[in-house]
Amino acid sequence: MKKFQVLGLIAASIMTTATFAAEFSFDRPGSGIGTGITPVGHLAWEQGLPSVSYQEGIVDGVKDKTLTLNGDMLLRTGLADGLELQLGWQGPVWQQYKHAGTKKETNGLGDVSIGLKKAINLKDDRLTMALLAEAIIATGNDEFTNQDDIYSLTSAVAYKFSDLVGTSITMRYEAQ
Repeated sequence: MKKFQVLGLIAASIMTTATFAAEFSFDRPGSGIGTGITPVGHLAWEQGLPSVSYQEGIVDGVKDKTLTLNGDMLLRTGLADGLELQLGWQGPVWQQYKHAGTKKETNGLGDVSIGLKKAINLKDDRLTMALLAEAIIATGNDEFTNQDDIYSLTSAVAYKFSDLVGTSITMRYEAQ
């Protein structure tokens, strides 16, 4: 009898996981948002690969180079049907600055964010929409913070042409 109970639990677990995967989409830290909402009672940890930025220019006739690496992360959890809470962190940052033969390396921590994301019901199986109200709180180290808090409103609209082809657009308004 225990074998059947274990098989039943495994089958229920697989069906729950399949349902969760079908309704869920990723927001990719540091990038645009998707229209999917994390189901109630689930937690999603989205860890971005380190972002790399490289800037090169001429300052006072001398070549100037800056290389920056940072790893964003985002925790998402469903609060209610169609509503989720997002807690983010711009993560650890490493930066190398080269100017006139000198090299300076710095590292530290970035800012944190909190947001609420709401799915908008458009009554269409192919067209989806979501809104994200977010506050980025300037808590990072001096070199890696925005200095002031940033408040934003982001909207995303996605259209699914088929199982293989879809498109979306994200618009963001922010004030500092």
